[in-house]
Amino acid sequence: MPQNLSAPENFRVTPKDGAALSEWDTVAGADGYKLLFYSAGKPDKCIKSRYAQENKKTILGFENGKEYLVQVCAVKYGENSEERGELSEKLPFVPFSGKLKAQPVLCLKKGET
Repeated sequence: MPQNLSAPENFRVTPKDGAALSEWDTVAGADGYKLLFYSAGKPDKCIKSRYAQENKKTILGFENGKEYLVQVCAVKYGENSEERGELSEKLPFVPFSGKLKAQPVLCLKKGET
């Protein structure tokens, strides 16, 4: 009989430069975890999913300044099967760049051209 896997607790996400670090508490009986990502404008359409063996994972490939949502569930593997546990709540995040991207500027003194 399959074991019911609960949703991971203390789920949190930290935005990075073009990426997101997701962390959560370990779920008893889980073999791994599945992260599901959504654009905030279309919260019912999954745009990316990734697996994690541990209770944290950094995922790359997000556009800085755009809002996304992420949720996670525990996974148990059987013979040719994958049992997914309950999904966590969806958490919002906005990747950002910590680097200053300024336009090149040429400073001229009075009278210079």
